[in-house]
Amino acid sequence: MSMRVHHIGYAVKDINKSLAMFEKLGFHLVGDVTHDTSRKVDICFLVDFNNENKVELIAPYEEGSDADGPLKKWGGPAPYHICYEVDSIEQCIADLGRGCVVIKKPAVAPAIDNKRVAFLYHKDMGLFEIVEK
Repeated sequence: MSMRVHHIGYAVKDINKSLAMFEKLGFHLVGDVTHDTSRKVDICFLVDFNNENKVELIAPYEEGSDADGPLKKWGGPAPYHICYEVDSIEQCIADLGRGCVVIKKPAVAPAIDNKRVAFLYHKDMGLFEIVEK
């Protein structure tokens, strides 16, 4: 099975404040901040100066957002998932075998060029995302 890291997802309280810190680390904003009304979050992607490493910032803009859980769990901003790029989502899930639970079934992700993504959980690894090439 061939996988590579696509991005690291960070739950943050304020995208602008977090963006300023990531810029000090050599990252820059790619595209615009997306206001996702269905998840009640603002999302943006950053890449490093080599365009090799990508970070996703996700911040709540009202109660009940998808970012509330990670922010409460860790008491503030923190990375909460790694997304891996794979050739086939179904084959990856089959290769990972028992112990991996599909949290969110494969679905199109408009923020990632309409590629299919899925979220999985493993008791020894935690939450992770896979995106199809």
